[in-house]
Amino acid sequence: MLNLWFPFLVNRISIISISDDFHHMDVRLKHSFWNRNPNKSIWGGSI
Repeated sequence: MLNLWFPFLVNRISIISISDDFHHMDVRLKHSFWNRNPNKSIWGGSI
């Protein structure tokens, strides 16, 4: 359900797994046009 949150969708962030106690998450941030800066690295606000 968190993968559908608008800021995650725009920045191409997806949650891979969440621990049972919600203390740990595996998250993937894909490099795209929407989250890169002029140097073609990932924009700091996405991280």
